[in-house]
Amino acid sequence: MIVGLFRLINPGLEESARISGARPWMVFFKITLPLLAPALFAAATYSFVFHLDSFEALLAVGLPGGFFVLTTLIYFQAMLSVPGDYGLSAA
Repeated sequence: MIVGLFRLINPGLEESARISGARPWMVFFKITLPLLAPALFAAATYSFVFHLDSFEALLAVGLPGGFFVLTTLIYFQAMLSVPGDYGLSAA
């Protein structure tokens, strides 16, 4: 999904930035990354939806018995504890 977009990026944009004196990391963050942002967002959304399917099965099996795996524990730490413990969930 993202590899195709790398091939479609006009190399002239990166070359003109390098000729103008931009360092390689600046070229990446100022030219390449903004051009890749829509594809990265689409890939992240697709990955989230794809992995949400595995979350539902684990929740249905583990919730009645009080058995938590990492994904369900993160969910319960972030959403159901009052106040939500986002720091522990993100770690």
